[in-house]
Amino acid sequence: AKGDVRLSLDNTDFAADYFYYNALTGNMEIRGEIRLEQELSTLTASELDYDFPTEEEAAALDPEVVGPNAVERRVSLGKLHAIDLEIHEPNRDVLAKRIDYDFATRTGELEEFRGRAGIYYFGGRCVRVLGPASADAEDVWITTCNLDPPHYRIRIKSASLKGGQVVVGQNAQLQLGAVPTPVIWPRWAHNIGRDSSFDFDFD
Repeated sequence: AKGDVRLSLDNTDFAADYFYYNALTGNMEIRGEIRLEQELSTLTASELDYDFPTEEEAAALDPEVVGPNAVERRVSLGKLHAIDLEIHEPNRDVLAKRIDYDFATRTGELEEFRGRAGIYYFGGRCVRVLGPASADAEDVWITTCNLDPPHYRIRIKSASLKGGQVVVGQNAQLQLGAVPTPVIWPRWAHNIGRDSSFDFDFD
């Protein structure tokens, strides 16, 4: 379908300039002013592809990890590619220039991203998601300042999320406005699992 494609289903509203689905290959292509609204969540993008796994691939997935329903596995565990992606929710915002994500393996990559999670604001050049609780990031920053650009932030050359609990960074530097300061920590860590406070350890 081309030109002002619109669809409403239950609590979901969808709109785009172009929508194509190939039932034989399981490939879905969406282009243009893409907008998906569901209750309090909104997703927008300029380009979005979704590849459904084949019936054989879906059947081979571990049901203890992805659920026993074969139809649901095929629909929800495909591979996503998106350009200019924005996701807005009450307590979370994510914007990325490019995202590739495999829902079955829960691995993927984001480029040129920024966002908000609770009181934290963040951004960076690249994140590689290595699994459901692990990730590596390059040239990232984090702050609690809600201004754009923030008055202060911690810039980190590389960071890793381990076990879904502890974020460990290398070469962290305090930046005030657009000016890097001489305050540098070779190692930076934050324990997500403790509580929601801004608790950091520096070595």
